[in-house]
Amino acid sequence: MGEEQALAEVCRRFLRTYGPARPIDFREWFSSPAFKAAEARALFDSLGDELEEVDVEGRRAYVLAGDTGFLPLQPSLRLLPEYDVYVMGFRERDLLIPEVVREQIAAHGRGRYEGPAGVRLLVIDGVAAGLWERKRRGKRIELQVTPARRLTRPQRAELNDEAERIGAFTGLEPALSLE
Repeated sequence: MGEEQALAEVCRRFLRTYGPARPIDFREWFSSPAFKAAEARALFDSLGDELEEVDVEGRRAYVLAGDTGFLPLQPSLRLLPEYDVYVMGFRERDLLIPEVVREQIAAHGRGRYEGPAGVRLLVIDGVAAGLWERKRRGKRIELQVTPARRLTRPQRAELNDEAERIGAFTGLEPALSLE
């Protein structure tokens, strides 16, 4: 496989995983200083009929042809670990992280140096809604969640489910507290 074919395959896999996306999104994700914006645009153009254009909140983006069967949005709450791919790959950080959470991140020791990638985020409906920490104590895992706003009753129930999931994953008894 030649260099151009390999790059096209990487782009297809990127779109399958992270689409809808724009050429600039792929360029930033690929993060090679030698890979210019015009080259990313030309790469998307070279994929031609393999791509389908979609509208994402007024912005033109692309998916692989036939990849437009998006599931309806469901309410969700997740406790993401530091360096989670959702945060690392997200380039429109103003949409992902509201100002109140940016302030929490800036006040966090790791957040001051590493930004949102270096902290554990509480994410509600795809948007950062606070921070969380974990600490192992014997056979327990203590989860301390600091939401940026008051949680609804259904969100608290989802948070309890998330704590149980983390406990099952670690093999430890979860102990959840809200700050």
